[in-house]
Amino acid sequence: MNLLQILRQTSRGQVIVKNTLWLGLASGLAGLGDFVLTVYVIRKFGASTYGVFGYAFSFVSLFGALFDLGLSTAITRQFAGDRGRERHFGDLLTLRLVLGAGGIAVVWLCGVLITPDPLARRMIFLLAIYVALLELANFFSALFRARQQMQIEAGFRLAYIVCLIVLVVGLTTAYPSVVSVAVAYLAAIAATVIGAAVFVVRAGGVAGSLRLRIDLPAWREYLLIGLFLALLRVAGDVNQNIGTVTLGYLGRLAQIGWYNAADKIYGVLLFPMALVSTAMFPALAQARRAAPDRLVPYWKAWARGTVLVSVGLSFLIFVDARAIIELLYPAGFAPAVLTLRILVVAALITYLQSLYYTVLLVVDRERALFAAGLGSTAVHVALNFLLVPWLGLYGVALGTVLSQAVMCGLCIALVARGGPIPIVDRDLLQTLAVAVVAGLALSAVLAAAPHGRVWVIAAALAGVLVYGALVLVGTRILPAGSAPRGEPGTGH
Repeated sequence: MNLLQILRQTSRGQVIVKNTLWLGLASGLAGLGDFVLTVYVIRKFGASTYGVFGYAFSFVSLFGALFDLGLSTAITRQFAGDRGRERHFGDLLTLRLVLGAGGIAVVWLCGVLITPDPLARRMIFLLAIYVALLELANFFSALFRARQQMQIEAGFRLAYIVCLIVLVVGLTTAYPSVVSVAVAYLAAIAATVIGAAVFVVRAGGVAGSLRLRIDLPAWREYLLIGLFLALLRVAGDVNQNIGTVTLGYLGRLAQIGWYNAADKIYGVLLFPMALVSTAMFPALAQARRAAPDRLVPYWKAWARGTVLVSVGLSFLIFVDARAIIELLYPAGFAPAVLTLRILVVAALITYLQSLYYTVLLVVDRERALFAAGLGSTAVHVALNFLLVPWLGLYGVALGTVLSQAVMCGLCIALVARGGPIPIVDRDLLQTLAVAVVAGLALSAVLAAAPHGRVWVIAAALAGVLVYGALVLVGTRILPAGSAPRGEPGTGH
């Protein structure tokens, strides 16, 4: 079976691989572009000036759920199970536009109330429009995901990041200000939304296409489905942004710059999880309806891969944190080193959490997830007010670790109380043992490297090779007994 055949999607297993490959290509390049842009902006403007942008972006992100209300995830799940539901696309587009306008108004008003700084207010307003358009782009992506057509979403992601890179570099060169960065983000996402809308009209095949309609029963149906997802997202948005907003409110803008420098690397660390989870969610949802016996084997194979990837990346970045910060950022960013190491622990917990969180979404446990998210958020907010005034950016990172640990524990407990998958089994424990041993070997290789950028990079490559080789040997010695077998007609 060659790559071209996989990309043409035949069996269910190949559909998952195809979606992962497309999203991997697009998300990898988009994530790399966004990461490079952040490094560029931080190096150009410095920690304190960039901190204004980071403060405004985090503040707007606190209200992200207002622009979506869980519609994107609800659309993916409902449309994937029944293509006939696509007749509601125009109705839901109208609802999304109403939510976007309302969200912009609420964020602008709150921004006026929270800060008297004209620059911060201007940034908040521009980024509120950006988030509204970003969620509109995600609305179109939900349709593509429901159809298992991630290649279309991939194309628009790539177009967006190319526009963003050109605009950020061009505008900040012509007009050196963080406002130019916000304008560039806004213009790039606007171009992407226009392109997606044109595509759906001309080639989307959706009945009614972009014809705006008001269908209150349809609005009510999808809002009820998305309600707990939206409330859960509120919890997630607060968890992710409350620390940075608190630092900004306290006037510690340089610490926002240092924290965001580490947080961008944390985002890169989480990229493989986000990529595969996005591809697995519609596949698991469809398997639950069409072939329930496949749900557990697919999940187990995903869990073993998640353990191997997360443990390897965590060892690599934790040990090499200082070298990574020194390589990417100018002098004066030493506080980001410890911050990054703390966030690595949070990432490892988040990888584990995603396995159980996604399954709970698949089996319609949104209300239970909302309760868990609410508990995690309460812990995070309390820790934020306790730790951030005392420890600054380290308090933000520690709050992230502890709140993710609470959320992970609650997700595992929910699965244990009647979920469709086992919490853990022998194969998963064997995989974890292999990953830890290989990770220790990787750490030894990194620790033995001489100082210098070339040596650090060479040691990282050598360590990854050692890790991969030990994983390969270990999984051969301790083979899995629960991986999914090939599907009929695949030749496996």
